Order: sequence, then C-alpha cells, then structure tokens
Amino acid sequence: MSGGRERVRESDFEYYEREYYKDLKSDYYKLKISKSSYKCPFCQDKREYSLNELLKHAVRFERDSRSMKTKDLAKHSALQLYIKKYLDENDRPGSVVHDKAGSVVLDRPGKVVHDRSGKVVIDGSGNVYNDRFGKVVNDRPGNVVIVNDRSEKVGKDQLFVWPWMGIVANIATEFKDGRRTGDSGSKLRDEFTLKGFHPLKVQPLWNRYGHSGFAIVEFSKDWEGFTNAMNFGRSFEAEHCGKRDYNKLRDRGDRLYGWVARDDDYHSKSIIGDQLRKTGDLQSVSGKQAEEKRKTSLLVLDLAKTLKVRNETLEQVCSKYDDISVSLNRVMDEKEAMIESYNNEIKKMHQTTQKYWEVFYRGREKARLELHAQRKELEGREKDLQRSQVKNENERRKLYLERKNNEMAIMEQNKADERVMHLAEEHKEEKEKMHKKILELQNELDAKQKLELGIQQLKGNLQVRKQIGEDDEEEKNKLDAIKTELEDKEEELEGLEALQQALVVKERKTNDELQDARKELIRESLLIMEIIGM
Repeated sequence: MSGGRERVRESDFEYYEREYYKDLKSDYYKLKISKSSYKCPFCQDKREYSLNELLKHAVRFERDSRSMKTKDLAKHSALQLYIKKYLDENDRPGSVVHDKAGSVVLDRPGKVVHDRSGKVVIDGSGNVYNDRFGKVVNDRPGNVVIVNDRSEKVGKDQLFVWPWMGIVANIATEFKDGRRTGDSGSKLRDEFTLKGFHPLKVQPLWNRYGHSGFAIVEFSKDWEGFTNAMNFGRSFEAEHCGKRDYNKLRDRGDRLYGWVARDDDYHSKSIIGDQLRKTGDLQSVSGKQAEEKRKTSLLVLDLAKTLKVRNETLEQVCSKYDDISVSLNRVMDEKEAMIESYNNEIKKMHQTTQKYWEVFYRGREKARLELHAQRKELEGREKDLQRSQVKNENERRKLYLERKNNEMAIMEQNKADERVMHLAEEHKEEKEKMHKKILELQNELDAKQKLELGIQQLKGNLQVRKQIGEDDEEEKNKLDAIKTELEDKEEELEGLEALQQALVVKERKTNDELQDARKELIRESLLIMEIIGM
C-alpha cells in the first residue's frame, strides 16, 4: 500500500512534470533555434515557432491530448510552466528610455541602468534606489518611472519564491578560529517556532569568510506555509525590521531583519539569489492556485478513469459470482433430488427384504407343523402296530428307519433354525451397520456439497478482493488469509472424497455379503425341503 499512498501524495503526472521542468531549467533540452525562433523539444517534427506560438502549442497539447500518455502530457505542461516563468520574461529585451527631463524608464524590476545621477536599481517591491545617495528616488515627473512591469502587480500576481521562503539578515557574527561564526539554523528555527511561524528549516548562508550573516527560512509548500511566511514578513515589518528598513538603514545594530523571498531576491546576484535559484522557483499566488487546480483536475480525471475500470471489473466479477451461485444452487437441487431418489430405493429394498423374511418364516413354521404332525402319525402307527402285535420284521425295520429319518430331519430342522436365526441376526446387524453407513455417506455427501459451495464462494470472494484491494496492505493480508482458507478447504474436500469413496466400496462389499447370506438361506431351505420330502 505504500506505493498507493505515494501516488495519492504525488501523482505520476506531477513527478514527470517536475523532472522535465528541472531538465528545462538546466538547459538539458534546447528550445532556441535563433533569436526569434524556437522548437518543441518533445515533438518529432522540427517545426519552428515564435515564443507565443510555442506556448500555445504546449497549452493546446495538454488540453486536447487527454488520451496521450501521462509522460507526454507532463512534458508539455513543464514546457508551458518554463516558458511562462523564464522565457516569457528573460527573452524580452528590457527597455531603458530617457524622457525629456532626463528621467529613466525601466520595464521590469532588477534592471540596472546608469543615468546622470549614477546607477539606478528597482527592487521587487517597486522601490527605486540610487547608488550615489543611498536613498529611495521618488517617482515624481522628471525622475524614474516604471512601465509594463508584470512582476510588480500586487496581490495574487506578485511573484514569490516557492517553496515559500523567508530571508533573515543582520545575524550577529563573530570572528573565531580564522572564520566568522554565528547562530545555528536550529536555534533560529526554534525561536521562530515559538513565535508561531513554524518553519521547516533555517539554513544559514556561508561564504569563503564563514557565516555571511544571512539565512534562508524554509516553510511548508502548502497554503499554511504561505500564511506562516507572510506572517513572518509582517512581524518584521511591524517592528520596522523589514527589507525596506534593511536597505535604508546604515546603522542596523544587532537587530534581526527579515522578509518574504520574492522575485527580486531570486534574481539578485548575491549569495541569497544563488541559494534561492538552487532550491526554489518563482510562483505567484494565482499561478500556484491555477497549477494546483489543474493538477487536481488531472488527478481527479485519472482517478475517475481508474474508478470506472475498477467498477467495470467489479461488475464482471459480480456477474461471474452470480453465475457461479446459480450453478451451485442448481447443483444443490440436483443433489437433493439424488438423495430423495436414493432414499426411495433404500426404502423399497427394506420393504422387499421384510416381505422375503415374512414368507420365509411362514414356510418354516408350516414345515415345522408338518413334521410334528408326521411324528404324531408315526407314533400312532407304532402304537397300532404294538397293539396288533404285528411281528413283521420288515415293517418294524421300515418304521425304525422312518423314525430315524424323522429324528434326523428334526435335528437338521433345529440346526437349520439355529443357522437361520444366526444368519438373521447377522443380517439384521449388517443392515443396521449399512443403514448407519448410508447415513454417514449422506452426511459426508452433504458436507462435501457444502464444502464445494464454500470453496466456490471463497473463489468468488478472492476474485472480488483481488479487484478491490490490490494496492492495500490490509486487503493483501485478507487476500492471503482467504487463499490459505481456500487451500485448507480444498485439502478437506479431497479427504472427504477419499472417505466417501471408501464408504461406497464398503457399502458394495456389505451388499455382496448380504446377497451371499440370502443365497445361503435359500440353499438351507431347499435342503430342509428335500429332507422332509424323504
């Protein structure tokens, strides 16, 4: 998620724009062909432009090429900013005109000319200084007049150094160990923080002699930093320790002087100007607002496109998830129908088995009654023979054999009854075991179906999490947890399938054993019938 948060703080567009802007400032790209001809360093064609045409080209490319790559848009945006801040002013020749009264006319601050009274300098605040007298030259007719000066507009069009910076001057120094030393930046920063200005850093400026007596105060880049910088400058002006006071006074004492860094400080040839040009750029309040508005619009547009793609992907995943849910519901319905059919078959099998045993018991009872009736009949014949004192040896032997056969039949009948009862008990136990196994198999089947449903739902949830939370650390952790749970459930499903297969094999084996027992009962019944027939 750290990459996602970085993109929120600074988009790719802002990054590329800043990098190409630095390259343009360092003259890495060559724009100027001749004195009045320029070229776009980022386009393949070698078309020549005037400065205004090149600016319009950069603006038009950024406005009309939203479908282009972010890097290409950033290139032309950086070109637009560079032309407005540098070429638009630096390439215009400064005009110095003497009027009839000998006054000097300049078209922008920082321009140094010579008139009859000596060197004249105009600072960024509109103040005019003369190096001979060291005082402000008034602007009455016959003296110095400023014309066509865009950087001297007050309010939102006034140029400041950005990131917002302040300048501290007249810092007390002392000569020590061959160099000048002064207060550290951290000490000054703490003092300004206690006053409520909240600077980020105070950087003393050093030259070959040591501490120069100047320091750059850096504020945050946001509007709160701008407010702190302006309050910083106003506090010194309220104590008559602003820039104008610093330039006017010769005897400054040990008081600190401070002001907000503006364009004249930025363009100055002093150590202050060198440091400001290294660390900042010129920016007006209105320009900064327009730039932030434009960047915000681009960021919102980029986020809207990303959100649209995410929503479309999410809709596809949800549609696929709905299809899977419908399919799973259909499978569950088929499973319920299969279970109902299976239960009906088991019920029919139980009814058939019960009818068979009822017929078998009735036949066995009938055979037992017939054997007892035959025994009584034989006993009666024996009594008749004894009463008639029939001495016929053959009849007696025949009677004896019949009685033996009858006793053997009774014994076999008893043994068969015992075996039948034993087999019946075994059949009953096996039937109960089979019923339990059937219930277990049914429960395992239900668990398997529920597990399969859970796996499919986890897969759907996994797809949704992938589309929603691919840049979030918390979403990644949830995603890993879902993957782990999915693997566990798939392993559990494999175990259930193996157990189900084992139960099916065991059920088939039990059915085979029951069929063998049934055949054995039929064979025993036929044997008894044959004995009775004898």
